[in-house]
Amino acid sequence: MERIRLSDGGVYNGEVKNGAPHGKGQMEYPDGTIYRGDFKNGGPFGKGVRIIYDGSIYKGNFDGDKLIDGEQTLSDGSYYKGEYKNGKFWGKGERITNLNDKYVGDFKYGKYCGYGKLTYCDGTIYEGNFDCGQYSGKGKIFFADGASYEGEFKDGRFDGHGKKYYSGGEVYQGIWRKGKPIGS
Repeated sequence: MERIRLSDGGVYNGEVKNGAPHGKGQMEYPDGTIYRGDFKNGGPFGKGVRIIYDGSIYKGNFDGDKLIDGEQTLSDGSYYKGEYKNGKFWGKGERITNLNDKYVGDFKYGKYCGYGKLTYCDGTIYEGNFDCGQYSGKGKIFFADGASYEGEFKDGRFDGHGKKYYSGGEVYQGIWRKGKPIGS
């Protein structure tokens, strides 16, 4: 176990190889961030925990400063568990927002993209395809008031063929454009 003071003001305590962090250790960064876990060739690599100065916590497998897979709890209370690519949510994952909405499904570029299920805190549930965080393609949504819709979506709205059951018992089946029914 060695203690190394880095040129940027950070402090490392742990195993060392060739004068650099390598093995198990802890790095305290100048901004107050702490990383505990595995190091390789001077940087985080492998299993570890990063605690950011704002209270956010990242746990999982690291490659340098990037989390590859694991989980994060942010200071605003939001949570994510799953796969990462280039520091963004990517692949299969689960996210709970600070409003307590829950999404389970596919991610790309940190957004809902692919197939997933989004349950809102008011009880509304959407299950289907997403593109860049918006409902897109085939899907179904069940609203908290009892209404529901099954069909096509574009840019987060009903668009294309679909069927909506209104909470009062009415039904519309047909074509939708930008969230509105076309025809009668």
